Amino acid sequence: SSHGPPPRADVRFSHFGGPEDFKFWQQTIADFQRANPAIRVRQVFFEGRDIQCDTPFPRQIVSEALTEVTLLDLAAFREFSDRFENLSALKVGTSFDGLESIGLRAFQVQHGQLGIPFSGTNLLIFLNRKAFQKASEFHGKPVPLPGEDWTVAQFLRTAEALTCDFDRNGQTDQFGLWLPRWEYYLPFIWSFGTDITDEQASQWTFSGHAAQSVMRFYRQLATGDRVAPREEEVSPLSQDMGFLTGKTAMCVNGPGFLPILDKSDMAGNYAVAPIPRGPGGRATRIRWDGIVMQKNLSPERRDKAWRFMEWTLSKEVQGRFARLGRALPARVDVQEEFVAADPPRCKPFVDALAYSRLQPPLPQFEALDRAITRHFEEAIDPSRAFDALTMLNALARDPALISAFPGSPREAP
Repeated sequence: SSHGPPPRADVRFSHFGGPEDFKFWQQTIADFQRANPAIRVRQVFFEGRDIQCDTPFPRQIVSEALTEVTLLDLAAFREFSDRFENLSALKVGTSFDGLESIGLRAFQVQHGQLGIPFSGTNLLIFLNRKAFQKASEFHGKPVPLPGEDWTVAQFLRTAEALTCDFDRNGQTDQFGLWLPRWEYYLPFIWSFGTDITDEQASQWTFSGHAAQSVMRFYRQLATGDRVAPREEEVSPLSQDMGFLTGKTAMCVNGPGFLPILDKSDMAGNYAVAPIPRGPGGRATRIRWDGIVMQKNLSPERRDKAWRFMEWTLSKEVQGRFARLGRALPARVDVQEEFVAADPPRCKPFVDALAYSRLQPPLPQFEALDRAITRHFEEAIDPSRAFDALTMLNALARDPALISAFPGSPREAP
């Protein structure tokens, strides 16, 4: 044909996700093109991590063929940050006004702003209202939904009351809690007043009395009054399915779980509670997805790329994203649009920004993740004797931890 190849895009924008993400960005690009007819943007879509999952980020997004502008998660950003433009050097700082400060901090590396936050997901406690009702009927006395200011002791008592053998045949029919894996247990680790590393993640610091207490608590949830099911009791259910089927009454999850529940039989039958207060206060984990620019673009292309990035931070785009009701927008002034989608269930996530923390940027993450997971699983194995100090020392001496934190003490004090 005489048409020839389509004109080359000025800006290629790559992102990951499911069909809803594809449609969202397709519309965002179309609106941008209408407002900026001189700039051609091409959408590059990777079917991958759904916004609410912790599955690995599709690596090809940041491979050799990096696009001018890319949406990625914080783990991928940390791994490849040397490939992204320092936005501070573009003198565009005014555009950062009004963005959530912890989101901006997430994409800073040695005083440079190498990315802009787009959306955040923090962890709270989801409650199955029907499970609370069934437990209340079973015990013949109310099992109340938690208040704003509940403590870890009340959390444990609630989980115990929710754990029921309805037909009294010796098999638990409803468990209080789906025991979170270590990353989802970080809110408790922090709320007990300890941390796994120092802030720079250069030293492994998971030792001492608070660390022992929080591991004893983990063991108690799994084996004490058995408020959490063992793998073989719920397999092949995942955490989400365990909650959806009523097998577990509470779970730790993020706002991406809201739309899943709202499309299920659970719609209207669940609540969201803050992380309970521990001896060290209250904290939860937040993750961010952010947008980065390829390094060393020509000045003209860089300006066009930045124009598109600015568009993603506009009130219009951030507001449309907020109304999807599945993650917190980076813009503070559109958080109310996220809340408006479902105030009693969305507002706790916005309120929790005040006590949300970034996960430390762990080196050699995949090897560490496997090692920490293994030690946490051994800690809750009822066939093994458990001593918190022994467990923490064994974890600190694991080859994966020695490799990632060579200078850290190997014996807990």
